[in-house]
Amino acid sequence: MGDGVTFKTEAFTEDVNFTGPAMVKLWVRSSTADMDIFATLRLIDPEGRDLTFVGNTNPRVPLINGLLRVARRAVDPAKSAEFEAYHPNLAAEPMTPG
Repeated sequence: MGDGVTFKTEAFTEDVNFTGPAMVKLWVRSSTADMDIFATLRLIDPEGRDLTFVGNTNPRVPLINGLLRVARRAVDPAKSAEFEAYHPNLAAEPMTPG
């Protein structure tokens, strides 16, 4: 298990509104034939504390959580929307290590 990676921005100097769906596009490499990717968008306050929100199954959730098994990354374009990929999960597409 890896420790993951974190990308941070400088603190915003003015109020910002994020509206609509969020997505991440990654190009990955692995020494294994498959991997799971967990992506989280977090809100950090000026003191560096993680702000959480009430979720439907947990009282402390970040802004957004997402996950994808890389071998199940195939997308059905006919059923997908611009910010909502539809993964049919019919057949695995193993990665080539390296």
